[in-house]
Amino acid sequence: GSSTNDRVYAFAIDQASDVVMVGSVEATGFPILEPSSGNTGNSSFGGGSDAFITKLDDATVPNILWSTYYGGTSSEMAHDVVTNNTGSSIYYYVTGDVLSVSPNTGLPPLFNPGGSAYYQSTQGGGFYDAFVFVADVNGNIPWSTLYGGNGDDRGSNITVDFDNNI
Repeated sequence: GSSTNDRVYAFAIDQASDVVMVGSVEATGFPILEPSSGNTGNSSFGGGSDAFITKLDDATVPNILWSTYYGGTSSEMAHDVVTNNTGSSIYYYVTGDVLSVSPNTGLPPLFNPGGSAYYQSTQGGGFYDAFVFVADVNGNIPWSTLYGGNGDDRGSNITVDFDNNI
């Protein structure tokens, strides 16, 4: 971990028995191993606190397969993660929240895949907005969005149905 407060808030075990964990870190030094290509989180600490997602293999002494920050210069925390249990592709669904005292500045990376996917690129109001993102088995993030209205909105729990709808 880093030199200060690192927190794991949730973990999930996928179909391959690998473990994915999410949480927050408040300083540099957290073990980061970026995926090799595609949309990813951040390879460097942004400030305040940053959310993270880390994938470990199922070895007796686990190895980090990939690990990335998900944050901007605001404060972000990832509170929950689930994995899909159907289909041949494994995905991880993450929710948390971003605190920004200057609206729409220092936000985490947002990725709009187009089509009919929900996408909110600006904060709705208040100090907190929820975020939701999806990571694939290799740590790429094909979709991420803010989710919030005029007040404070926090992402605490997430689930997916058998059709992989959030």
